Amino acid sequence: MNASASHELPPQALWRWWLRMLGWAFLVYTGLVVLTTVQNAVISINEGRHVLWPLLLTNRVLEEYSCAFFVPPLFLLVHGFPLDRIHWRRSVPVLLVATSGFVVVKYLGMQPVLHWLFPQHASPIGIAIATNLLAVMLDFWGVIAVAQALEFYRQAQERERTAVALRERLTQAQLDSLRAQLAPHFLYNTLNGAATLLHRDAAGADRMLTQLADLLRLTLTSRGAHEITLAEELGLVERYLGIMQLRMGDRLRVTMDVPETERDALVPPFLLQP
Repeated sequence: MNASASHELPPQALWRWWLRMLGWAFLVYTGLVVLTTVQNAVISINEGRHVLWPLLLTNRVLEEYSCAFFVPPLFLLVHGFPLDRIHWRRSVPVLLVATSGFVVVKYLGMQPVLHWLFPQHASPIGIAIATNLLAVMLDFWGVIAVAQALEFYRQAQERERTAVALRERLTQAQLDSLRAQLAPHFLYNTLNGAATLLHRDAAGADRMLTQLADLLRLTLTSRGAHEITLAEELGLVERYLGIMQLRMGDRLRVTMDVPETERDALVPPFLLQP
């Protein structure tokens, strides 16, 4: 399941996708909690200030983890409003408004908790939003960049699968066309040859009809197969040549030199047909 295709999932699978995305987001933001906590502590120590570890750690946990909650909706937004060459003019304003709104929602939920825990150190909601708007929006746009990269990858994979399916259908159509042409060709020519041969070589005419029956049976057996073994393909060729040998006599001489080790190789049906 691809994250960017989540809106196409049924509700139960969508919830599983949402929780999985939250899990990955919290894992990544846990790393950011550790890094930013250490960074801020080192800065405070270098400046000779006392590090209030409970306040610092609580602030970083609330700051980073509150961003993690917005990762799934950001992925959904990118899928609906991709930043590709066709849609970017429509998508950019939507994403700007959405990320700005997410910043406001983030601090509407975060600052009351911080104020409850550390009332002397918590900034008012408006000041927190104004102070951190640009930094948090850059954070969100980093998530958007990742989501868009995954969206491009998903689209490339879909195009590749479509191309493969089209090539398979084209190959199958070509094989079906070849079979449609091959069966009447063998049938009419061989029956005419057998009728002619019947008056001077009844045994030869019987062998020719037997070869024709075997060839048509093998042709129908391989119908729909994209690949057969080289040995099976040689069997088709040998029966065709057997018919031609009976028709042409000494005028046709054929030599085959195929290593036994190659006979299990897979080839397209009718690859060796003249």
